[in-house]
Amino acid sequence: MAVCGLIEEDKIWQARFEASGCVLSIAMASLLTEHITGMTVQDALLLNDQTVEQLLKIPLGINRLQCGMLSVIALQAGLRKYKGLV
Repeated sequence: MAVCGLIEEDKIWQARFEASGCVLSIAMASLLTEHITGMTVQDALLLNDQTVEQLLKIPLGINRLQCGMLSVIALQAGLRKYKGLV
C-alpha cells in the first residue's frame, strides 16, 4: 500500500493511493484519501482505529481492523518521514 499526496503549509491538499489487497483495505484507502484532503498533517497523524470504523460505518473485529488500518499506517509512516520524525 502506498499513499502519496501534495502538502503545502502543513495541509494535505491532495492524496492518492496505490494498493492491492482485500476489498476492505482498498475501500478504506479510497475513503481515507477523501477524508484527509484539507486536513493538517498533525491531525492526520492522530487518525486511529475509531476513525477507520467511522469512515467504513461498520464495526470491525481485530482481523478486519488490521485491513482497515493498513492505509492509515502507510499514510502516517509517510507523514512521520516527511516531518523528519523517523
